[in-house]
Amino acid sequence: MENKFPTKRTGYTQNFQFPENGEVIYENPPTLIWIPVEGAKKYTVTVFDGDEVFEKIETSSCYANLTKKLSAKEYSW
Repeated sequence: MENKFPTKRTGYTQNFQFPENGEVIYENPPTLIWIPVEGAKKYTVTVFDGDEVFEKIETSSCYANLTKKLSAKEYSW
């Protein structure tokens, strides 16, 4: 999947995208974090389990807290 989030910080308080592509994480359920997109008022975050939608979250923040625990396998978002 193509990364559509900015990859450069515009302020020191901004976090880089987490988790990074291919990164193993141990927080379950994880919090997904990204650098804000200028002018965005709302984000829709979709987590995929293969080709299936695992969870979809709408938020006005630059992070999303998943509500479901993930099994040990690969996911994309």
